[in-house]
Amino acid sequence: MSEIKNVKDLQEEIKVLLDDEGNTAGSEVKADEKVETKTVETKEDEVIETKANEAINTETEAAIMKPVSYSNTLIEEYEALDKIKWFGQTFIMDSSVQKVPVYLWGIKFHRFLENKNVPGLDVKNSKGWYADIELIARGVSAAVYLSAEAVRSWRIKLKEHVNKKMAEALIDTEEDIYLNGDTRNDDQNINSTGVAVIGDEAFLSADGLRKRAIADNMLIDGWVIDFDKILEAKAKLGKKWLKPQDLFIACDVDTYNKLLKLPEFKTVDTFGNDATVKAGVLGRIAGMDVKVVDIPLTNSDGVVDAADTTNNTKGTLLIVNKYGIIKGLYTNAEIYSQFIPIKKQYEFVCHANIALTILPEYVAGLKNIDLS
Repeated sequence: MSEIKNVKDLQEEIKVLLDDEGNTAGSEVKADEKVETKTVETKEDEVIETKANEAINTETEAAIMKPVSYSNTLIEEYEALDKIKWFGQTFIMDSSVQKVPVYLWGIKFHRFLENKNVPGLDVKNSKGWYADIELIARGVSAAVYLSAEAVRSWRIKLKEHVNKKMAEALIDTEEDIYLNGDTRNDDQNINSTGVAVIGDEAFLSADGLRKRAIADNMLIDGWVIDFDKILEAKAKLGKKWLKPQDLFIACDVDTYNKLLKLPEFKTVDTFGNDATVKAGVLGRIAGMDVKVVDIPLTNSDGVVDAADTTNNTKGTLLIVNKYGIIKGLYTNAEIYSQFIPIKKQYEFVCHANIALTILPEYVAGLKNIDLS
């Protein structure tokens, strides 16, 4: 039977493994070399000692649960990844419900004459007007369990590594919500038509781009995709399509392969490979950047048929005005860690709150695209 360590040994081990000043990845440590440890000063409110499994072993009276205050670091990692991987602006929210500005228009400048009145100037009619919306953040969470033996052999800065991976997973979760989100918790959800959706799916957090396009009747039948159909779908945005730099195309990989065959499609090498590194852009058509994203194959109505999955053979192409997407992240995105003695595992739990609103008629596109 393996030796059961006392509380002091456990505390010292956890401090070493979670210490920011630990060995970096790839550093060499000799087998017979003693790893020097040092006491890590922590504030009293940063360490919470909780009663451990007394019924299992009375010698291990307490285990360390240390809330690791990652919030600032996690937000920094999130913001850096967000600029690369997705679109639009994210509001870092101070509370789970917050109003943010959407429109500010009607601002009119007049000629300035010092100490003189401007004849005929109606001040009340020269003011700008604004509109705002209420962002509501809904919680998502994830957990990672790491073997103590594996962590000991890695010799890495564990907090930094877990922090980065949690931030990447949070971005992936957001992308799924932005694209495929649908708050309907029944068999009419666009991701599970015909079969009631599971209640803990992250995409239930908000209505995303596909849901908004379907609800606004902004998707036209693509079938055999061509340049004229793309222009027809783009025209459904009305005046919102007048500035191509405000638009982008998001599509699944199979639809992207169809776009590659169009003579009007420009591959990334024609306008610089740097675009791919910075924004994930893989091509351009009709002045709009094209991004390949994780949109599932659907039936002819643009929804996932969960009752008969053989119907899900069609592609989807979305044309998005990025200024219609209002998203938010509540700043209490934190990671907590604890050592679980009975399992000899480290548990890392991340909680975040994501908000999303998509304005009406800011997304159009093509459904029922033939991929054969």
